[in-house]
Amino acid sequence: MRFNNFLFLILSSFLFIACTSVEGIVTSFSTTESKISPGKYTFITPPERSSDGEYLAYQRKVSKHLKDLGFQETTINSENNYLVIISYGRGQTSNYNYNSPIYGQTGGGSTYQSGTFNTNSTSGSYSGTSYSQPKWGQVGSINIPVSRTPREFMINFIDAKNSEIILTKKVNSSGRCDILSEVIDEMLQGLFENFYQTKSRKFSVPAEANC
Repeated sequence: MRFNNFLFLILSSFLFIACTSVEGIVTSFSTTESKISPGKYTFITPPERSSDGEYLAYQRKVSKHLKDLGFQETTINSENNYLVIISYGRGQTSNYNYNSPIYGQTGGGSTYQSGTFNTNSTSGSYSGTSYSQPKWGQVGSINIPVSRTPREFMINFIDAKNSEIILTKKVNSSGRCDILSEVIDEMLQGLFENFYQTKSRKFSVPAEANC
């Protein structure tokens, strides 16, 4: 019974960690040798997204992160340094089973023995416990259902003077949560950490996704 309880705690901890961590990779693509610096920018919203509440909500989240970096959001005018456009999406969910071994005691330990005896002169009963070195090994396995959904969020910075893309920042993540809005804050946190770093990097952010 103790071992079963211990196994339950291990599996519960595994699932809890899987549900509360968002991991991914951030990649950057730049067309200039110099890094971009904070400046004035305007979001470019595709016409088909102008009344999309989800899209506009993500714009506001990006705006907050850019403000923390020193960027200033403005309306379109000749003083703008950048035009910013976002895009995002999710792929098809993959489902599979992860076969996890279960380890436990396979032998040894304490053994209780009891019985009766009968000789020519006497009879009676006996009982007692003997001990030997415990042996441990695999006692079985358990299938753990796992689902993974790929997710992506991308930001393009466009030079307002010549309309050329000068920087693309992209975050790719996959996990059991197939609702992007539930993990968008963690994905953006991973994207904006070390924002000016140009090399690809991995990230892991604690989360409490309600999926």
